Amino acid sequence: MINTSKRKLTLAYTLLYFLLFSAFAAVLYGSLYYVMVQQQKNQLETFYTEQQHDFFTYLQLPESYLTYDPNRHYFYYIYDKEGTFIHGDESVKDLQPVLYQQFLSIPINQEKFLRTAWKGQHFITLQKPIYDKQTLVGYLFVGQTTTAQTHFFTTMGYVFIALTLLSTLLIALLSYYLATKAMAPLAMALSKQKRFVSDASHELRTPLTIFYSSLDILALEAKSLSPFGQQLIDELQEEATFMEQLLQQLLLLAKLDQSEDAPAFKRVDFSALAMITSQKFAKRMPANLTFSTAITPQLYCNGDEIRLRELLYILLDNAIAYTPKGSIYFSVEAAHNTIVVTITDSGVGIAADEVDAIFGRFYRTNHTAKQTGNGLGLAIAKAITLQHQGTISVSSTVGKGSTFTVILPKQ
Repeated sequence: MINTSKRKLTLAYTLLYFLLFSAFAAVLYGSLYYVMVQQQKNQLETFYTEQQHDFFTYLQLPESYLTYDPNRHYFYYIYDKEGTFIHGDESVKDLQPVLYQQFLSIPINQEKFLRTAWKGQHFITLQKPIYDKQTLVGYLFVGQTTTAQTHFFTTMGYVFIALTLLSTLLIALLSYYLATKAMAPLAMALSKQKRFVSDASHELRTPLTIFYSSLDILALEAKSLSPFGQQLIDELQEEATFMEQLLQQLLLLAKLDQSEDAPAFKRVDFSALAMITSQKFAKRMPANLTFSTAITPQLYCNGDEIRLRELLYILLDNAIAYTPKGSIYFSVEAAHNTIVVTITDSGVGIAADEVDAIFGRFYRTNHTAKQTGNGLGLAIAKAITLQHQGTISVSSTVGKGSTFTVILPKQ
């Protein structure tokens, strides 16, 4: 239980850090990228304002021409309103036809930013219409190379991912260390509690055995006692039997608690075990209860046959104890890679606010006040189920009955 709690704490802290750091990195990366893009757009807007006045000069030239200068930071292309190329200055050869094909689908009277990747280089381009006295006369492409910035942000993205993973690993190790330190007092207290229960159970067994034997001897001499004395001996024997059962259950819980490592399990024919158990309970079923079963044959699991039998006994005993009349249904079936055990009764049921508490030790519901028992049965059932890497749950409606479901790994 302590190790499970440490793992859960470590996972929770690590996941929380991962989400927070990832969100911070994403916001930082997005903000920087947004600032860079806005700066690039502003630069293109400024360059456009400077170049649009030259449109009319280039429009008067007898023929179009294109100049090339690889050292230019900006490039531009001027077209008339029919889309005929007039003039341009470029910094990358043969880029003009590529951009022109991309902008063919864009109406020339619309402003549009476009990011382009071509031959390992990256560009941002602005298309803007040019007007003369509110009359469209052409449009202008202006752009610049963004290869360096794009590579920088790509590298920064990889660095952020690496930092996130590395720091998450470090936080996971630190979280596990802190969880271990935080859980140490609880682990010590729990260990002392388990040791006390185990020692007390063993120490009480011997005097209880002597007491039980003495009562048996007194019972043989009961004929010479008054009716009150005989009644007193009977009550003492009943209480001694109850105490013995309680000690047996406490010892079993102590053994289950102290099983930190997986016990020596073996292959168990769970279907056969369930069938034998159901036949025994069918013989002792009260006349006012209908008992039916549906057990799928040849279902196997890895476990302790004695403990698994105890698990079924506890659940079936509970069903009988809390079902004054009606029916009990016991089923065992396969579902994917698991064995699903279901015990449904039409008994008194369990209140919704008590469902989560019934597997606690010594817990008894409001409907069990008149029933014998010590409230350890379901706690033992849960401990056995967890020992076998399974789960146990209950669904119930007051006055209509309960359904206990145990899911075990199938072999």
